Amino acid sequence: MRTTSNLHAALQRLRLFDSHHLVWADAVCINQADIEERSTQIRLMRSIYSRAHETVDFLGEAGEEAMLAIELGQKILDLAYSLPKAGQDTTTFGPLTTIVKITPDNYESYRLPPSQGKEWIALRMLFTVPWFRRVWIIQEFALSRYVSFRWGDILFTFEYLVRLSHLLRGQV
Repeated sequence: MRTTSNLHAALQRLRLFDSHHLVWADAVCINQADIEERSTQIRLMRSIYSRAHETVDFLGEAGEEAMLAIELGQKILDLAYSLPKAGQDTTTFGPLTTIVKITPDNYESYRLPPSQGKEWIALRMLFTVPWFRRVWIIQEFALSRYVSFRWGDILFTFEYLVRLSHLLRGQV
């Protein structure tokens, strides 16, 4: 069977050598040229996504930029959701979580790379992957129990991406 280079790469990345699992790929499972079949299959997608143990969305191949982006993102999340320092207010339920405002003006003070550094460029690449412009991805998030992403060798969660994008709104 012929597949796109992106689907081929996704299947290679998702392959597990020590266990079996089912993979559903619309490009394989739906005859895209047959409008009637496509319409029928689209109606089944609710069931497919809601019954799936996990939905893994493949964002494409990536090199070093994937690791640079995810590591910078994790550093930002760790800073933003850091626990209070000694002397900060606490409640009877324990320490309050503080959210640090991170802007290009204070990158240096938080030991983040400069805004034009390769790490930020890689993070911008993540948020501009063409996959995010697909309209039908909304149902994947709305219907799936658990969503994760694979970008090259790197696997990360939907929650990670949402938290990071919320913190960086307007910066990348």
